[in-house]
Amino acid sequence: MVANDGLEWRLSENCHNSCCPFRVENTSHNPTFPPKRAPATLFDVEEQTQSIANHQPSYSKIFQGLLYPTNSSRPIVVDIPLRDGVHQVRSLGELEVGYWVNQQDRGPYIRCRNRYRKTFKDVPNAQTPLDHTYTLYTETEHSFPSPNALLRTINSRKQQFYQQNGNVLFVKSAKEDEKEIVNITSEDISLTTYLLKRCVNKLYQAILHVIICP
Repeated sequence: MVANDGLEWRLSENCHNSCCPFRVENTSHNPTFPPKRAPATLFDVEEQTQSIANHQPSYSKIFQGLLYPTNSSRPIVVDIPLRDGVHQVRSLGELEVGYWVNQQDRGPYIRCRNRYRKTFKDVPNAQTPLDHTYTLYTETEHSFPSPNALLRTINSRKQQFYQQNGNVLFVKSAKEDEKEIVNITSEDISLTTYLLKRCVNKLYQAILHVIICP
């Protein structure tokens, strides 16, 4: 993968080099990644969290993001590791968000990282600027995700122009540098929920009309 290229490539075969930490003997017990179905319930999230903790070889760094699962009554703080073999964040694309949002696109071994994310540096129509930036990740329509009941509940008081499908994930960064990841906590929920209320319809409509990576 080339940093900031907007695309992610994956090898179709496992490594058999005896000196490689990613050889098949080490990685064969890892669950399929990305998962065939993104976690939708609290039980799914707990299982996925355990999979991240048991991953071989161990991830060098793990950050906390905020997940709005399709079948949950509340958003959940989740673990987001750096990609295998990565020790420093060079771009948001180094985060392994695929555990929580299915962004697999354009064939089984490639996905478009920029197409399904949006970074908010300010709150729309708000006078107070944000102290941090928040990046929202959505799922590809090609994975045929289920309608998000949590988002439907959040937006129940306003007219919906588009049904929001699939999980939504937030990552928090420093205001001056999005590569400086800040762990999200439950205290961020009110702000991220507000962003969803204000922006989610326009965001999903924009995603549907994007044909290639920007």
